Amino acid sequence: MQRGVGGHNHNDKLGVSLHVGGEVLVADPGSGSYTRCRAVRDDFRSVRAHAVPVVDGREQAPLARAFALGSSPPCHLELLARAPGCAVVLVLTDHGCVDNGEVVAHAPLVVDARNATARVTVGREKIVKA
Repeated sequence: MQRGVGGHNHNDKLGVSLHVGGEVLVADPGSGSYTRCRAVRDDFRSVRAHAVPVVDGREQAPLARAFALGSSPPCHLELLARAPGCAVVLVLTDHGCVDNGEVVAHAPLVVDARNATARVTVGREKIVKA
């Protein structure tokens, strides 16, 4: 955490990278360029350059300064498995703030690419290791 000073912050909260069979299907673009051109830098730091949830087309945090973001609200996950019509939950990272037992309990199928559900004992038949 850089507390908004320095670094190379990006609006990439809840970002997804996806590799299947050794092939990259979705990737974080990284910095791309440390050019003096602010517009180019901001393009690489924006939500448009990342595979992230976007709400109302807005940035997650303001692109306030050359290499720092403005303050942003805390990022958290909702239990999407409770959403009507949810067919599968894809676990791409292991976060301590997520109760994976609850995810498994409410999801019809869980594809776990990070072994995040290793300690889940109930509903193991719904878990597929990727």
